[in-house]
Amino acid sequence: MEKKQVPAIGIDLGGTKILAGLVSSSRLLGEPLRIPTPQGRDNIINALLEIIAKFQKDSLVLGVGISTAGIVDPNSGEIIGSTGNMPGWEGTKLKNILQDKTA
Repeated sequence: MEKKQVPAIGIDLGGTKILAGLVSSSRLLGEPLRIPTPQGRDNIINALLEIIAKFQKDSLVLGVGISTAGIVDPNSGEIIGSTGNMPGWEGTKLKNILQDKTA
């Protein structure tokens, strides 16, 4: 079975839930995936990697966009400010971590 090419995975990472879906031209393709946000930096990263891998099974994904609670440096992808419901998230080099593990 040939994988379909999809421009991006959109992920909304909040303090209580993660909502993710395949997106194209600002349009959601199919049903979104919703899971509770796990506790702890490493568990959150692992959940994001699992979500990305799940969508990559059937689709050739060209990119991943993540919105997250807190403040993100737009150039480095590092979390430079976090909310109280995501302890340990500040200082996470999210872009680098996800690129290294999904490339």
